[in-house]
Amino acid sequence: MKMKNWKKTLAAVMSLVMTAGCLSSCGTKQTSGSGEEVTLTFLNCWQGSELPSGVDSEHNPVADVIAEKTGVRIKYLACTTSEIERLNLAFATNDIPDIINAPFQGAHNSHTIAIKKAASEGLLTPLNDLIEEYGPNLKDAWSTLDKDFLENDFEPENFEGEHYFFPTGVAATEADVSNNAYNVYARKDILEALGVAPESVNSSEKLYELMKKIKAGNFKDINGQDVIVSGTWHGGWTYEPFYNSYVSQRDMFSSFKHENGEIKLYQNTERYKDQILFMRKIISEGLFDLECQKQTSAIAVEKMATGKVAIVGGHYTKLKQELTGTLYATNPEMEYLPLGPIMNLDGEPYSQGQVRRKGAFGGVVMIGGNTKYPEKAMQFINFMNSEEGMLLNRYGIEGVHYTMVDGKPRLTPEWQEKYEKDPNSLKKEGIGLYGVIRLNNYISAYGESTYGVDPNEDKAYIRAKEASPLLLVDDVYSLNYVAMKYEKYDDILTLMQTGDGGLMQRAMYAATEEEALDLIEQSRDVYERGGIKEFEAWMTEHQNDGQE
Repeated sequence: MKMKNWKKTLAAVMSLVMTAGCLSSCGTKQTSGSGEEVTLTFLNCWQGSELPSGVDSEHNPVADVIAEKTGVRIKYLACTTSEIERLNLAFATNDIPDIINAPFQGAHNSHTIAIKKAASEGLLTPLNDLIEEYGPNLKDAWSTLDKDFLENDFEPENFEGEHYFFPTGVAATEADVSNNAYNVYARKDILEALGVAPESVNSSEKLYELMKKIKAGNFKDINGQDVIVSGTWHGGWTYEPFYNSYVSQRDMFSSFKHENGEIKLYQNTERYKDQILFMRKIISEGLFDLECQKQTSAIAVEKMATGKVAIVGGHYTKLKQELTGTLYATNPEMEYLPLGPIMNLDGEPYSQGQVRRKGAFGGVVMIGGNTKYPEKAMQFINFMNSEEGMLLNRYGIEGVHYTMVDGKPRLTPEWQEKYEKDPNSLKKEGIGLYGVIRLNNYISAYGESTYGVDPNEDKAYIRAKEASPLLLVDDVYSLNYVAMKYEKYDDILTLMQTGDGGLMQRAMYAATEEEALDLIEQSRDVYERGGIKEFEAWMTEHQNDGQE
């Protein structure tokens, strides 16, 4: 029987905490000068999604237009923990916001499992009937998804034809496929002082040598304090680019990897061991910021805005967003430059992998099962996915924030100047706050990827993309979905979820390499006792299942 109970009432027995929480998460009505409005909660469930100081999600020029068009105001909720912790809290307590945007990478990804489980338990609102009546702009929301992603995660058999979430951030055309240029970036003035050309740092080992030079160089931040040699943004995001030389990308869309003719769990490969040992080396020599693994977004931004971190893992767009109005305005010589390209394990430039079709591996938007106003939630989402709504979300109000120039929206000179001084100035107007947009069409529709910048003329971005090229591949049937057909998959899934009890992570912080190798061996023993060898043998035999 299909789960059509999107108008269900809350369970009669709820804890006081749950009851109090639901008062803020199930929609409220207000009276304004223009009549009755509905306020819906929107959880932007991506770590680091805190709003900048001075931003009011409910009352701003864009919010006023949305309220006029849809009768909805949005109360924005940020994710201040890890995404999976925030999702689990919402689903476990039944204190579910009206609308949620969250990661959804498919298969055994923890967010995907939690979201699909919530749907099967009636904690999310079914969308088919709502879209039919209130969501014409979303009727083709699943049309561009890859076969494996669609049939296993968006339309599994137990959903019986119902949809509970739709993809967001999908590239409208191939030109819109995002290359955020994930890489390691180093302060320009430090590179120049050391006489190091950024493109010469083309391996993880050369990165290590650069780190040692920085440590010995007595470099300072803008406050005259010693720099941290290397680090990341919030929660350890992201240290992976540091070990790009120990990554093979020929099976990048799976947690199961080819190694010596066999299929292995990623954690059970030699390359994973080498990554752990590389991180242990830079950590043990004081070349990596231990605090970054647990720091908040606010602390990370504060460090970066003062040039405190000499080398940082991340992407170009984050650096531009956070530093244009701070560090780059006061100390342009401290601009962060991309290193490399760093060569991967196969001797090729490390590349960001994207499936050529437009909907793979991103995020989803869903409506909470407790919302009092599912129709209004869908009307809001539908409007934001109209041409008018997408333009409003991206550029604001015509004649106020932007004008049309040769058929394309462009910020007014006043707002362009404000944005260049402070990229967060647009958020204070409500621009870009309401992340339920299914299509990313910034380039194909608007002709610019960043306000006022033709993507073909942004020299810094061009260089960043050269150092971290985008690799578009044709449709693949991920080994992740082959694994789901294994007879004892539930046991393997439990093994992957519980992992090795943190042994591999402990190896990163081991005092000696010998201690690290011992911890890695203990980790592999845990996986072997859990049946990983038999599973890997089965995967090797069935690796081509599902391929057309």
